Amino acid sequence: MKIIKGKTLHHIEDDTYYRGCTFYLEKPVVLELGCAFNNCSFRTPLRTRINHRSMFMNCNFNDGVQLVIEDTSQLPVPMALIPHVKHLKMSGIKIWIVENWISLESIDLRMSNENILSDDMFSLPSLRLIELPKQPDPESFLANYTKIIEFFKEDMWYSRRIVAFHMKDYDAIKIWPIEEIGSEEDKKWGKIVSMDCAPSEREYVSVPKLSKSKNKKGKRLDTVRDDIKDYLETGLSKRNIVEILNRGLDKPVAYSTLLNYIKNDAELSLIRKKKK
Repeated sequence: MKIIKGKTLHHIEDDTYYRGCTFYLEKPVVLELGCAFNNCSFRTPLRTRINHRSMFMNCNFNDGVQLVIEDTSQLPVPMALIPHVKHLKMSGIKIWIVENWISLESIDLRMSNENILSDDMFSLPSLRLIELPKQPDPESFLANYTKIIEFFKEDMWYSRRIVAFHMKDYDAIKIWPIEEIGSEEDKKWGKIVSMDCAPSEREYVSVPKLSKSKNKKGKRLDTVRDDIKDYLETGLSKRNIVEILNRGLDKPVAYSTLLNYIKNDAELSLIRKKKK
């Protein structure tokens, strides 16, 4: 193994031992054989497809690490590197995401055909973005994740290519479709622009934006009671329910109608409780 000491460098050679070096890297680094870094400083982001034999000892990373994992030869990830990884891209490789991934801001799973999410990912303090495959099978892909399945339980969500989860303030998730859907079925259903929700409070802070006056079944909102009931179950505020029901309709749903329904539904619930 070649040894380089005390140099300022702009590239990394594979199968090399670096000691006390400073790196200003402009291109991604591919380490097939592995390198050793001792007391080195990375002044620019380290973008790397790394071999598991690589070692990092007493190194610092000014702008973090962008890590690509494509096959099992890259596992396990060097423990000294994990706390500095900001962006992780995986391709069909299952990896145990645990609490020491404290700097991880985004996970890119777009090239993966497997279900490699884990509940542990959602407890990471810095995580902001999870990118999913463009055409996942939503029923199987999302079924195991109780923290997000609630937001896709209606049929309308399954007609979307949901590809990203944006987590902010530790308890909110924002969902973006990142491309237009061209099929006639998708045009009929409309397009979700954004949806924010706070799982801890079970309450949406904004609502899906529909481009057509269609409800989740693809029909006009003629039966007010049934449709309001569906939206009440999602935890939307009264104001937001009225907003979404009225969007694009010729005959708006009156706020008083909504209040009457809520009142009647509450009375019905009390009657059922008394019977028990």
